[in-house]
Amino acid sequence: MDDKTRMYFRYGLLFVFISITIFSAFNNLGSVLDFLERLVHMSMPVILGGLFALVLNAPMRGFQRLFRFLAGKFRKKTGKKIPVSVIDTVSLVLTLICTFLIIYHVFDVVVPRIVNSVSGIDETFLDYYPKLLVRLKKWGIDTAKIEQLYDELNVTTLVNQVSDNMTTVVDTAFSAASSVLSAAINVFTGLIIAIYVLAGKKRLKCQGKKLVYAYLNGKTADKVCEISRLCSDTFFHFISGQCLDA
Repeated sequence: MDDKTRMYFRYGLLFVFISITIFSAFNNLGSVLDFLERLVHMSMPVILGGLFALVLNAPMRGFQRLFRFLAGKFRKKTGKKIPVSVIDTVSLVLTLICTFLIIYHVFDVVVPRIVNSVSGIDETFLDYYPKLLVRLKKWGIDTAKIEQLYDELNVTTLVNQVSDNMTTVVDTAFSAASSVLSAAINVFTGLIIAIYVLAGKKRLKCQGKKLVYAYLNGKTADKVCEISRLCSDTFFHFISGQCLDA
């Protein structure tokens, strides 16, 4: 067959294949959704690693620009050139240090203050509760139901309820601990993947461009690269603006 007929035949086969795939997926929607859920769960460290790399790439680019500027000044004064690999490594290390310092600051300063605020609200309520009842009674409001509800929410009642449902509490606590441990492992693995991605982002960028130009025509490949560059620059400026505001 000639080239035109071969092209129509190829597109026809592709259309039939896609139609059969969509029809089979809708007929087995439950199995497909279950498979996708398991696939996302298995791929979660990689997804988190990509997200971490995308976010951390913004401050890393900022450090790289700063050190390239300083390296240019250093080269003009001394005539010695600082290797690009050294600049990239130092930028990545400083980015990770700043990230961990921010996380430490949040847990060391913000979280205790939130806990103290919640405790302060509880103490304030206990002090204000009798005055509130007196004021409500002055306004002619029946406070019997409020007092009954407050009496039922005492510590003894809560302890008895927990004791009566100890098995359920233990199961819930174990499930929560397992979920927290799984999330922590995913976050740690994602962070390691992000470090590898950031350390080799130039090589990955080059390999990605080769794949795009290998499987797409020149015009489409140029458009894909242009859109990717625009997305990267836009996200970088957004993160930079947010950090500046903060």
